Amino acid sequence: MNDVEILVTGFNIMKGKTRGTNPVVEELIRNADKEIQIVAYLFSSHALHILELIEDAAEKGVKVDIIINDLRSQHENVIAKLNQLVNNFPHLRVYNFEGNQKEMIHAKILVTDRKKAIVGSANFSWSGMYKNYEIGVFIEGETVWDLAKVVDEITKLSTSII
Repeated sequence: MNDVEILVTGFNIMKGKTRGTNPVVEELIRNADKEIQIVAYLFSSHALHILELIEDAAEKGVKVDIIINDLRSQHENVIAKLNQLVNNFPHLRVYNFEGNQKEMIHAKILVTDRKKAIVGSANFSWSGMYKNYEIGVFIEGETVWDLAKVVDEITKLSTSII
């Protein structure tokens, strides 16, 4: 069985039981025990706090795989932080997705321990986490294992590791 919860970004739609995307992202990363998988189109320099949380998880021994679309197009501070993380933690890998024929990865996915996941429209940026009107789902249950396997396949399609 799966539990699904709607997540949103945008102050005017965050009402009732609906939770914000960023707090749930932070919660999942902080509570990861064994593994974190992230697929991202964009990490902006305003989302470095998320990379800091990932660093904290890596320090606890959590295995981390981050797949980013066209790594060269990311902000220089993000690239520098990712390089630092890769150099400091052998169990943290960053993959550069450059698909064939100008394909891109546009997904925004966070999976922890193959048990909990967020899939949504929000980039890992200030606008995606706070400003824009974004919608996603938090999933807990059997389906997350299948999602993690899809992320494994995306990892295999990635062309280089920094």
